[in-house]
This record gives sequence, C-alpha cells and structure tokens, in this order.
Amino acid sequence: VSQSRYSSPNNHKAIRQVDLQYGFFDDFESVKGQSKESGDTRKLLEQRFAAYADTHKIFYISTPELKETSNIEPAYMLGDRRKYFVPCPCCGDFIELRWSIQNGEIAGGITYKTDDDGRLVVGSVGYICQSCGGFFNDKKKHEMLNNGLWKPTAEPSKAGYYSYQISSLYAPIGMYDWEHYVNLS
Repeated sequence: VSQSRYSSPNNHKAIRQVDLQYGFFDDFESVKGQSKESGDTRKLLEQRFAAYADTHKIFYISTPELKETSNIEPAYMLGDRRKYFVPCPCCGDFIELRWSIQNGEIAGGITYKTDDDGRLVVGSVGYICQSCGGFFNDKKKHEMLNNGLWKPTAEPSKAGYYSYQISSLYAPIGMYDWEHYVNLS
C-alpha cells in the first residue's frame, strides 16, 4: 500500500476502498491494533486481498516492542516461524544465534568479560556455541551469514504462511558488532 495513494494502515476508511494484490506494511508495530468501527486492523488489511486469493503477497515488517500490545508477534506466530541458522565455525552444526541459550549441559550465547570496575573488557565479546561449547567472535560472521539458511520452527496456521524473525546479532559486518550490543545491555 502506498501511503500517498491509500493513506496508512491506520486509516481504516481509506483501506476499505481498495483491493490489493501486494502489500508491504513497514513498521507494523506502530499501527493501531483495532478501531471501534472496523475491528482488528490486520484482519481488515487481509480482507483487502480477497480479490487476489490465490496470488496475493502480504509483508508485515517491524521490530517488536511490548509483547502485550504487539501487532507483529501475533502475525509472526501464525506463520511457520522461520529462524536463520548459521554454521558454527567450531563444529559446523547449524545454530541460531541467541543472546543466551541452555542446551543440556552447555550454556551458549553471547559471552564477555568485565574488569574489576564492571566495565567491558574490549575484545572479550564472543559467542559460545550451544551445540559444541566452542568459542568464536563475530569476525567470521560474514562467512557464517553467507552459508546460513532459513528453517521453519513451527507448523503454520495455513499452508503458504511464512514468517521470519532475525536478531540484531546477525547484523552484517559494517553494522553494529556484538560488542556494541553488550555495551547497551
């Protein structure tokens, strides 16, 4: 939906006037979830694609905010919940990069050291593989990202409903590194 032509997903009156085959709803988290007159915004939007039942494409893009009022999480949960798995540089197993994860005896995820004053030791940030327990830093992230793959982690609510989630830990070289995110925590 082009905002200039059809307004925004928050303008339910304008949305009811169009049939759509393709919809790209960026920052979907900021859309009001429902209105008194029209009900659920996502359901209203999806009804606008009925004229193209077999060929439509809808994209909801957003960074999640508060779980209790999220628009993007319910849409994600309806799909097959794909995650991006990358090969561990230590063992080769495909893993999902997570801030922290417990896998049996292995506590994996982001790891770092602090000095006696609680400040981050520069260069200490890395990742412990939840599969093998091996340590690596984000210097090989480019290679890992290029060799990764999307895997569904759930059954979708209906055939052809794909949903994707990816963490900032996957940000490519040139964007914020893992050390940046540790400094934010």
